[in-house]
Amino acid sequence: MLYLLSPFVGRIGRGQWWLAQLVIFALCFFASLIVIIMFHDPTAPGFEREFQSSPVAGVIILAGVCMNCCACLNRLHDTGRSGL
Repeated sequence: MLYLLSPFVGRIGRGQWWLAQLVIFALCFFASLIVIIMFHDPTAPGFEREFQSSPVAGVIILAGVCMNCCACLNRLHDTGRSGL
């Protein structure tokens, strides 16, 4: 699973890449669900409710994008193409 954190370490096959995509999707989905449950305040007006959890949601999105980029760059390197 080190290829999810560093784009320059290890090799990743097609099956591992799809597994990594599934893991990234599951992590982001369940983390988003937890954020929705933890920061839900039914007494707050709609505008405040939207912005209350946005910093935490932003960190989750950033982590998911970073892991996806690392896995994709490793896959591109393994197929003989440049990640750039």
